[in-house]
Amino acid sequence: MAAFIWIGLLDAVLLLSITFFLLGFFLLIREFHLQIPFLFSVLRLFEREKHIRVFPGKSLIFFFVGCTSAVVFFPRDIAVASILILAFGDSLSNLVGHHFGKITTPLHSIKKIEGPIVASIVAAGVASFFVPFFPALVASIGAMLLEIPEWKIFGKHIDDNLIIPITSGMIMLFLNW
Repeated sequence: MAAFIWIGLLDAVLLLSITFFLLGFFLLIREFHLQIPFLFSVLRLFEREKHIRVFPGKSLIFFFVGCTSAVVFFPRDIAVASILILAFGDSLSNLVGHHFGKITTPLHSIKKIEGPIVASIVAAGVASFFVPFFPALVASIGAMLLEIPEWKIFGKHIDDNLIIPITSGMIMLFLNW
């Protein structure tokens, strides 16, 4: 997705359209209790089981909302870097923490500290193709730290697919000034 944004094939309007399409599609699936075998096989790879039952596609929709927010609010280089921090950082944080992590973070009883450390370094390296390394590293660290605890507003969980690109984009924007 980041490449398509970088070369201009995806813009905020198209991302917003895709987001609304996905939202409507997954709401129809939920409302009519549709079980599409291939789709649910793919969702089980990436989605928490409780989300599949309650709101299938929630993470994907929030991924698109986070990416759309980055494209709307930040210059293209920062938006693409933010999306890459989301894509690489969020996934690596979970994978490394779950499979190789030993030290529990003080901010969350399940998450391991090794995940965000590795994710910050790798995400900064990938994002540094579009922004300078130092802002990318600070943004990656900031976003991965804010990804650790569970955030709620009015009792509702805020998905990290929204937190990560907005946080990293704001940090990079601030550091580029």
